[in-house]
Amino acid sequence: MNRILLGVVIGAALAYFLDVERGESRRQRAADFAGQYINADTMDQAREAGRSTMNQARSLTNSVTSSVGSQVSQLRNRRSTSGDLAATNSSTLTPSNS
Repeated sequence: MNRILLGVVIGAALAYFLDVERGESRRQRAADFAGQYINADTMDQAREAGRSTMNQARSLTNSVTSSVGSQVSQLRNRRSTSGDLAATNSSTLTPSNS
């Protein structure tokens, strides 16, 4: 539901700003409005927030990768151990021809 709503909003914004007849003036008004309220401090804050978010994402990615790798190793160890036990059990349970 949220994706549909987001798609509708983005589509409406694109139609509004890319309108053949009045889109250019709308884009210019939006640029002028943004120019009045966005200054160097705001851009610096946005860059810092972006850097912080990227660092957190990298940290989370490394943590998840490490955790998944550890879990996979444990599963492989269990499989090899249980495979060895199954082979041992089946060879001891197999009747000999002698």
